[in-house]
Amino acid sequence: MRPRKLRMYNIGPFAGAAEIDFTQLEDIFLISGKTGSGKTTIFDAICFALYGKLPGGRKNLEPKLRSDFTGIDEDCWVELEFSLGQNTYLVQRSPKMERPKKRGEGTTTVEETAVLYRITEDGQRESLSSRKSEADEKITRLLGLTADEFAKIVLLPQGEFAQFLQQNSQERREVLKKLFPVDEATAIRELAVEKRKEAEALVKEAHITLKEAASRYNETENLAAQEGLRQELKRLSERDTELLNTIKNLSEAVSLAKKEAELLERLASLRSEQHGLETQRPQMEALTQALQRNQRAKPAQELLIQEREFQNQRRDLAMALTRAQQEAEEVINQYAAMEGRASEMESLSREAASLREQKGALEQAAEEEQRLTPMEERLEALKAAIAESERSLPALRDEIAELSGRINAAEEAARKETNLQEQKELSLSLMEALRNLLQLAREWAEEAPEYQAARDRLASEEAELVRIEQELPELAAQIEGLEKTYKQGEQEALAARLAATLEQGKPCPVCGSLHHPDPARAPAPQENLETNIRELKQEQQKKEARRTELRTDIRNHRMNEERLRRDLGNLMDRYEAIRSNFTGILNTEGGQTFTVSCIAGSPGNTQVTGVQLSGVGSNTGLMVPTPAAVQEDIKHNSTLAEALSKTLQQTRKESQNLSQLHRLLQEKEQLRSRMETKLEGDRKQAKELGIQIDESRGRLRQFLDRWKTETISLALNRLKSRLETLDSELQAYTQKKQDLAIQKAQILQKRDELENRLQQLEEAIAGKQQAISSLAVQLGFSGTEDLKAALLSPETEISYQNQERLWKENQDRLRHQIEEARRALDSLRSERNPSHTEPGLDRLEAELAATEAERQSLAASVKALQLKLQGLEQDQAEYQRALDRYNSLNQNLIRYRALADDLSGANPKRWPFDSWLLSLYLQEVTSYANRRLERMSEGRYSILLNPEGEGGRAMAGLDLAVFDSYTGKTRPCATLSGGESFMASISLALGLADSIQSRAGAVRLDAIFIDEGFGSLDEVSLDRALSILDEIRDHRMVGLISHVGEMKNRIPSKIEVEKTNRGSKILISR
Repeated sequence: MRPRKLRMYNIGPFAGAAEIDFTQLEDIFLISGKTGSGKTTIFDAICFALYGKLPGGRKNLEPKLRSDFTGIDEDCWVELEFSLGQNTYLVQRSPKMERPKKRGEGTTTVEETAVLYRITEDGQRESLSSRKSEADEKITRLLGLTADEFAKIVLLPQGEFAQFLQQNSQERREVLKKLFPVDEATAIRELAVEKRKEAEALVKEAHITLKEAASRYNETENLAAQEGLRQELKRLSERDTELLNTIKNLSEAVSLAKKEAELLERLASLRSEQHGLETQRPQMEALTQALQRNQRAKPAQELLIQEREFQNQRRDLAMALTRAQQEAEEVINQYAAMEGRASEMESLSREAASLREQKGALEQAAEEEQRLTPMEERLEALKAAIAESERSLPALRDEIAELSGRINAAEEAARKETNLQEQKELSLSLMEALRNLLQLAREWAEEAPEYQAARDRLASEEAELVRIEQELPELAAQIEGLEKTYKQGEQEALAARLAATLEQGKPCPVCGSLHHPDPARAPAPQENLETNIRELKQEQQKKEARRTELRTDIRNHRMNEERLRRDLGNLMDRYEAIRSNFTGILNTEGGQTFTVSCIAGSPGNTQVTGVQLSGVGSNTGLMVPTPAAVQEDIKHNSTLAEALSKTLQQTRKESQNLSQLHRLLQEKEQLRSRMETKLEGDRKQAKELGIQIDESRGRLRQFLDRWKTETISLALNRLKSRLETLDSELQAYTQKKQDLAIQKAQILQKRDELENRLQQLEEAIAGKQQAISSLAVQLGFSGTEDLKAALLSPETEISYQNQERLWKENQDRLRHQIEEARRALDSLRSERNPSHTEPGLDRLEAELAATEAERQSLAASVKALQLKLQGLEQDQAEYQRALDRYNSLNQNLIRYRALADDLSGANPKRWPFDSWLLSLYLQEVTSYANRRLERMSEGRYSILLNPEGEGGRAMAGLDLAVFDSYTGKTRPCATLSGGESFMASISLALGLADSIQSRAGAVRLDAIFIDEGFGSLDEVSLDRALSILDEIRDHRMVGLISHVGEMKNRIPSKIEVEKTNRGSKILISR
């Protein structure tokens, strides 16, 4: 931020309008004037325009900005135009003030207002805010500084910028906290404390669980019992193997005995079947003879078929004629009966007319009954739904109970994965420790050579300083001798010149003598003596300058060497802590799976390679491993951790359905609730519907009683049915009577036709019979009947042929099967040992059953022993899991407790984390400050951080002291004189600005304003201070307020504030 124009209206001592155009001033300018003229008001107006606040001790006095030279009804405002990079902005702000009321008497309070504009390239104002809060927010965001930060690094109030130097540690800490980002450090410290509390609670809970597990587990008794059970199981397993072999042998013997019995039985069956076929031989011979006679009678088969067809036709015609005669007689009788029913039909016609009159009333009743039917169906549906709900609810409750059991089982599976999870956390802790070790090894590899180089450089500079300090006295003596010789030569030359003017008899101007017996002679010429003296003095100045430079460098390099040594010591302390951490992890139950070979003394190490540096750390025998060795351990343990993760993932799958089971249980419980609610509603609705149905049935009862039916619809159907029956019967009577008359004439005609056809067929049959009789004699049969008996039907012929063929095939098949059975039996008997007599099949089966029963009993005993062993192993596993979990959580607690203690200040140096971080920021500030302070004090003074401090160890590292190179001692800042204090304070203020800008790239510090303090400097110090400020103006505007007259001569660009009895005025001179 660089001011361009400042306009004030009725601000402080300035009555009316006052304007300053900073663009017309040089980059460094002076504001001067009498006391109380309003010099500081200019800086106040800049700060108020930007933030609505006054800097330093004038905070909360913003409403007093209104000038006392103005009336209460006049305006009061500040307008600041400033540049930021390539952009130009303008802010207008008026303070909170009292104004007369527009109506009535008294005053009203007008709140503070602020508007921010951006000035475009064509000079137009573009508004960036619509209200004061928005303008304040955007200005702070643009500048990147709060009002407090602005007042400490841009605008340094009168007498207050020196406060930072004089503050105690606590006050300085609060200032630094506002200027530097340490909120995250505080949050980390608080998080570590919270993690420690959580770890303590987990350890307490794990200890209770361990005690409970230990109460159920005695290691000696448990292991002894397990060993006894395993021995017994081993003995039973051996016995089971013996029984299994016995069962195998008996099974083979039983199988062979069964095969032999089956073969004997099959051979007997085949022989029995063969004997049965032999008993059928006479029958088969008769079949063969019948087939031969049938073949001889085949020539007469056609005539016999024709004669048989004629006989069948005659039989059919005779039957048809008989039926025709019967039908004719029946039709005649039916027609006579129809004639006799004429009076009955008249009665039915009258009944039909009566039924039509009753039909209307029944139809209305039937409509009401139809409306009743859906109601009854709805009632039945409700009853069915009620019954279904009453039947389903118990089953649903059983499902809910089953789901609860499954959830308990899944939760048990989830608890079992805790052990693997703890091992995984152990692997994560190990990998985190290895990564920390890798970071430490890299830092050590970088800083150890730098430390050695710093020591070598410091030794070289100290040797050079000793040499220069030895040479300077010699140079001083040499210069003193030459100057004495030069001075003596000058005096002799003066005396020679005086002697040249002496005259005998005239008094000497020096002694007044009239005699001059031995006048002075001209000395030998002193060629190059003056040049030699000048060159020696130049060399002396160079050596003195070099000595000052070396003293500063040695002091800085000694501090740097000390810092590096402390850093390496801290690294070695961290390394010892990491080694201790590794020991704790690897000695934990389950930690033996992992190995760390890069650290000496750790389990599983084989070779250690690293860097060792003497004089660093408390344990100088330790060797920090190389990054390559640590990376090798990381690679090895990463493989082990990955395998552990896969095992944990597999275990986790067993319990992953827990949430699904919970959701299903919730759904089932919701379904049960809905079913119970629905059941209650159905019962209520069924009761109401039953009442409506009963009322409707009462109205329909009179119709039911009259018709003697169960329903109105049935009565109406009966009426309609009876009416339809009557109409149909009457119509059928009329139609049938007409049909019978027609049928009577047709059947009589058909009877006559059948009688003629039957007579013709009788004549044809007689001719066929005579031809058959003649052919039978020719074929060798005794007559027609013998011929007919010889002929077989096609079905009978085929049947006889099939029986004959099948009998012969069975004869052949049985011969082959009997032969095969004999061979198989002989083969089976040949396999058996002829000298060994096998027991019978029944005995073998009995022995096999007894052996299998013994083995089943043995299996039951084994199962009981295994369950008992499983219970013992489960007690052991539960105890071990509880112990492992307790140890793991306790290790976490140790780490969290150590971290929380370190970050909270319970460490060897008793530094809280945020204070340590602030000390680093302050160290950077002092580094920037010393660049200027050493120049202003000719290398005498430099600001140091006092590591011991005076505000308690919690604030160590935030105390400042001043090192005096003349005395070689450090002294408190309060012992500085006024001028020395001003030089240190201004250097700190500038160093603070440099540090903040180097860290916040978005913050542009294009101006700095310093109010007073120069009067305490002597002429030389003032000259050096102005030289440094003159260097700053190359990249910043520098505005100064001072009463020192010498500064008016040094700084040509000035703002004169003239004090009058009507208000102050501003005069600018360039």
